[in-house]
Amino acid sequence: MKVAPIFRIYPHDKVDYNGATWRAFAHGPNGVTLRCSDNPEVFDTISHEKLRRLLKAPHFKIWPGHYSQNSARLRALGTEELIADQPLWQQQKIRDRLFCIQRWFTEEDVGRVKRTPLNAKPFITALDIEMMKRCIGRTLQHKKRQTGQIVEVTFGPSFDTLMRWVRKYEKSGYNPLSLKDGRCNSGNHNRKFCDETYAFIDTQILAYASPERRYANEVAFETQLAIDDMNEARLEVGQNQLGRPCARQIERYISELPPFLVKCEREGIDRARGIFNCSSTGLETLLPCERFEMDGWKGDVMLLLHDAGISSKLPPEVLQRIPRSRVWVYVVIDHATRCVVGLRVVLNGSADETVRALEMATRDKTTISDAVGTTFNWVEGGGFSTVVSDQGSEFANEQFETAAISALGAYERNPAAAPSLRGVNERLFGIFSTKITPMMSGRTFGNIFERGDIDPASTAALTPEQLLRILIWYVVDIYHRTPHAGIGYVAPSVKWAELTKEVGTSAPPDGYRMRAAFGEMITRQVDGTGVLVNGIRYTSPKLRKFFIDNYMCDVDIRVDPYDISWVVVRVDDNWIAAYSTIPDLEGVTSEEWAEANLAKKRKGQAQFERDLPAIRKAIAAIRKINGDAAALVGLTPKRLTADYINQLEEELFNGEEVIPWRDPEPVPDVGQVFTGGMPTGQPKQGENDLESPIVEAPKPSGLKPKWTLEGGE
Repeated sequence: MKVAPIFRIYPHDKVDYNGATWRAFAHGPNGVTLRCSDNPEVFDTISHEKLRRLLKAPHFKIWPGHYSQNSARLRALGTEELIADQPLWQQQKIRDRLFCIQRWFTEEDVGRVKRTPLNAKPFITALDIEMMKRCIGRTLQHKKRQTGQIVEVTFGPSFDTLMRWVRKYEKSGYNPLSLKDGRCNSGNHNRKFCDETYAFIDTQILAYASPERRYANEVAFETQLAIDDMNEARLEVGQNQLGRPCARQIERYISELPPFLVKCEREGIDRARGIFNCSSTGLETLLPCERFEMDGWKGDVMLLLHDAGISSKLPPEVLQRIPRSRVWVYVVIDHATRCVVGLRVVLNGSADETVRALEMATRDKTTISDAVGTTFNWVEGGGFSTVVSDQGSEFANEQFETAAISALGAYERNPAAAPSLRGVNERLFGIFSTKITPMMSGRTFGNIFERGDIDPASTAALTPEQLLRILIWYVVDIYHRTPHAGIGYVAPSVKWAELTKEVGTSAPPDGYRMRAAFGEMITRQVDGTGVLVNGIRYTSPKLRKFFIDNYMCDVDIRVDPYDISWVVVRVDDNWIAAYSTIPDLEGVTSEEWAEANLAKKRKGQAQFERDLPAIRKAIAAIRKINGDAAALVGLTPKRLTADYINQLEEELFNGEEVIPWRDPEPVPDVGQVFTGGMPTGQPKQGENDLESPIVEAPKPSGLKPKWTLEGGE
């Protein structure tokens, strides 16, 4: 059985741990107890197992013997550091000096040498020979030995120098860093000129950091001229002269200017930020839908704004009149899985388009992928925790921010001109530019040098709808199935499936919040049947009660374009649900409803035109019957009695039966009208639907017919 080792930390050792300095206080079977050096009243115990792990961690460091007397004496001579942190030449000097000292200690321990020059002379001679052999062996260690090869030889030290090394080594507690060669610190480090001279030079060399991008030698020469002019002025008033450095020295001062400041002043802040951008591993997201990154890209392709047909044989003069333009592509990406959860192609960026793209990110888009014809389903999407964008006007507005917050998500905007903070989106846009646009007609390229003399407008052949289909096809069937380096070379769709199976995804906003965040706000007038939106009646018990208290007033309505089965209505500062009187509308979009009604209207118009002769004949018959009946007015026993008025009021105000929207009833036979066979609007006994609107009683028409053939009515 393998026994785990137990490590000791001595009282004189310094421990850097958790951003503080510690010393060993006690050892025990459970671990090591540390005492904080900055606050002696604070203690911490580290188990032996944890200590073994911390020894491999970057935030845990041990300085052996730091608080000892010898170590403190050494720190007075220099900073506390490691031999491996020294330059290579310094490391070599330390090793050679340590070799000489160890050879001396070996001979001194056996009594062969004493610390006198006469007694140590044979040892110094032998040490020279050993040092030469050491140099030759070090030089030929990785080289082939050849005749006439030149080898640099280092001799051993003199007796006085060796004794100085030995005493210094012993005094520092046998620390090899005490043998550092300090001659590199020699020289004149004092300033040659006065502070006023350096201050004046600093003001002059700033001309190098300017948008004119002047050369350093030019600035140095002008600085010398400025010093001469300043000295002439000072001479007239009897002041001391400023020092005049040479041009090369001034150029060295210019080279010491902060590079970032120079780049900002010469090329601009945005350019400097891109050059001095610091790389990092980026944010760490663990859950799908935890962070959505959203950005826009102006596609590198010219499109036709009208569908002219790619294979059409239109004359050139006709094709030239079709407008062409580049479009914006808005993409929403899940940071944890790199899946594209939202994609829209628009002519001009606006807040409404970005809100629609964010709404798309919260839904299952299988119907969209089925409509395009992709092999795989586009199921990625859900409720988000944070959405991040840039400072574009389509994002930095109240509408987009309100939608994000209403959907229970946080909203962040990255600094402008910093695309590296949105590297996930930028990388995808680069893929679009390099992988998709080369296969399209009308490519605009990245700049005029790449484009050459080609006119992209003359080769444009695609429409925005066709570009959207291409992008969806690429995203769903190619990008989502290709290994991604940002997530460990796993395909985004595979990463999504793994994380959703392990931890799941956040639920999308409920129906109320979806309509509050992404719904369309409209105003309608409420009446006894509820509110009418796109030919659909919406009602509820609370809405009917509100109508009684507020007769024929306007109300605010929130409509979900992707589910028109119910809406949300503002009633007395509260939002309540109102349900459609038409059954089976759950999941029906407003676009599908509009197309269905348009098709029904076209079908009804065609049927009306076919039946127009019969309608005219029926109108003539009705007019004849009405003329014959007018002569009998007052001769029949039917009149407006009290019982009849009460019956009308009961039918008008107490009716609760829902009459769903359907095709018109067939016109009754003329005989049924006068024999009482026509059904009334009175509901059947025992039927009561609380979610149904009050059905208005039909208004009696006058004697004059109101039929018209204008407008297709």
